[in-house]
Amino acid sequence: HNKADLITSFYINREARGKTRVFISNIYHLIYLAFFGYTNIYLNGPTIYPTELLRSFKIRSNRFSIVTELNIKCIRSRISFFEIPGMMNTGSTGSTAIGLKNLFEVIKVFFLLIFEIHFKDKRKFKNNAVRVI
Repeated sequence: HNKADLITSFYINREARGKTRVFISNIYHLIYLAFFGYTNIYLNGPTIYPTELLRSFKIRSNRFSIVTELNIKCIRSRISFFEIPGMMNTGSTGSTAIGLKNLFEVIKVFFLLIFEIHFKDKRKFKNNAVRVI
């Protein structure tokens, strides 16, 4: 029986969001793959985090990017993780994730993460998490 420090999720019915939203999500994921080596299937899925590790992070996000920030910092730490599939529940109205306030915060947190992960605290975030199968 394998145990993981972090449990995260991904959606197997992403097409339920529509082509435009899937396209934007794919671009978002590719950017984080290129800059941070994020190879998990989904970046913003519901996640169970190790409490002690989270307490060691300085969290800069307070909106849409908080899950991304936490996942990047965790996956760049020396931990193990496991991904579980799930079904996305789509509401009757459009997404509120793509808005001007969220866009500005996503851009701000992205550049703060680049600075923190690759320069300021690069020794702390030099590792890659190990996937548990």
